[in-house]
Amino acid sequence: MALNAQYPHVLQKAMSHEKTPVLAGTFPAVQSLMSKWERMVSKEPDYAPWIKPGLDCVLKCYVRRNDTHAHIIALCKC
Repeated sequence: MALNAQYPHVLQKAMSHEKTPVLAGTFPAVQSLMSKWERMVSKEPDYAPWIKPGLDCVLKCYVRRNDTHAHIIALCKC
């Protein structure tokens, strides 16, 4: 399986609106990234040493986000 070099660009587009960051697109994009990386690790274990540290970092931030209501307030402002 080849790594999709376009995937980061697709995520960036999902998280922005006409060059302005949009928080509402961030959470689905991060979930999509995490799912894609998890599938890559399960399908291609050789990639795990490079993907797992990034996945762990994203997961740590994702869990931390769940400990606060600030993201809900930010989404309401969008």
